[in-house]
This record gives sequence, structure tokens and C-alpha cells, in this order.
Amino acid sequence: VNGRAVGGESYTAERAEYLWGPVEVPKGAVVVLGDNRNNSFDSHVWGVLPEGNIIGKAVVKYWPFGTAGVVRRSDALAAVGEE
Repeated sequence: VNGRAVGGESYTAERAEYLWGPVEVPKGAVVVLGDNRNNSFDSHVWGVLPEGNIIGKAVVKYWPFGTAGVVRRSDALAAVGEE
């Protein structure tokens, strides 16, 4: 993310069995990856997602249970180093 490797994905079901990236994400687009990497139909299959195609908003996370709660924008930005 932003030129830095993202690691420590302890929330994934298993290690990805495919090679993908690096990918340059254009302004106005996002990359979406499922936590079940090898069985997710996500950006590693179809590429980047235009922000205009996002029709929902995350408000609550329930997994992992120890971090369940309300999703705040500041928490999401901090996770990718953009506070």
C-alpha cells in the first residue's frame, strides 16, 4: 500500500496459491481482496474497482471476534498509514 508491502494477514483463511502484483491503482479506484484468497472472486481476478461502483458502506466488523465493533474511517485510514 502506497509503496509499502502489506504483511501479517493473519485474517486470511490460507496463503494465496497465485502470484499477483504489484499493481498500480489509479486515482478513483480501489483493490478488493477477499479473506478466502484462493476462492474469492476479487481484484486478483478482475482487477481494480472504480470507486463509483461501491454501493455499500462498512459500519460494523465482527471478525476477528477480539476486534469486533464499529468501523470508523479514521481506523481504516490508520490501517494503511494515511492518518
